[in-house]
Amino acid sequence: MLSRGKIWEILAPNKTVLDYQKPLHALYCYDQHIFQYLKPKFDVKFQVVMGNEVSQDWIDQKLKTMDLFGGVDSFLVHFAESIPTEIMDQFLEPENLILEQRHIILNFSKDSKLFKKISANENFDCIQVDPPAFWEERELLRFLSQQKSVYLSFEAEQFFCERVSFEIGAYSDILDVLALRSNASSGISVDQIKEVLTQNKFDQFKLAELFGSKKMTQFYRELIELVEQNQDCYGFLYFMHNHMQKVHDPSYADSKKRLSKYDKQIIHQQKLWKTSQSARAANYFNDLLTLYKIDKDGFLGRLRSDLLKVLFT
Repeated sequence: MLSRGKIWEILAPNKTVLDYQKPLHALYCYDQHIFQYLKPKFDVKFQVVMGNEVSQDWIDQKLKTMDLFGGVDSFLVHFAESIPTEIMDQFLEPENLILEQRHIILNFSKDSKLFKKISANENFDCIQVDPPAFWEERELLRFLSQQKSVYLSFEAEQFFCERVSFEIGAYSDILDVLALRSNASSGISVDQIKEVLTQNKFDQFKLAELFGSKKMTQFYRELIELVEQNQDCYGFLYFMHNHMQKVHDPSYADSKKRLSKYDKQIIHQQKLWKTSQSARAANYFNDLLTLYKIDKDGFLGRLRSDLLKVLFT
């Protein structure tokens, strides 16, 4: 069964995201930024796996063999479109898999014939998050604002929609910074938005070019300098996580009639990284993001340590 809608429809109040009566789930979001809002709604603890790691050996060890200690693990598989066809066929006809008391989510990073095939399979519970229409700027902004407990006046909403690129990543990054300045007794003002838009010194694309081109010394030095200036890093780290996911699998650009300068950069960088390296790099930025949230001093120390490793290896 396929549940399909905009993110604010999928996450409507009192609505269950997953059908827990089924062990197999498939998910496709038009933008992977969306996933961070869905994941907290999953009432299951998952082990995270990449699609290209799901081999026959993995299936035999994880889904066809009982754990010696009686444990049953659930799995979240990112880049599910990378799962080989012969392996995916076993999910489509799962009679030989041990699925009792566990859940497996296949997270697709792009729309594909495979996702459509799975959506029609009765064994799967499927979710597809569609992009907002071009006139739904305020709906997206209000959804994200509610998620982050940031409240904008009507005038501030209008200004935000006029000045910020209509992309969930851009909206999310700015709102994260505004959340630090939010006051429960009064909404965010136009002046506060102006201040945030002029203060951000991160040139995300320049830093992504340095890292993706493996110019690591310059990358770390410039990033450390920005961190020492107390620049907010949340949006940048999330951007870099997504950037390296695209380097890992640039097939998202296949359907584009015209490639942007950034798309061409992604395709060029993909040639510089082994598949395993780009996957680790994406995970690296996810780990940095987690560290940044809980220990900013530890985050800066980690960057300095990683710079030393680059200098002396």
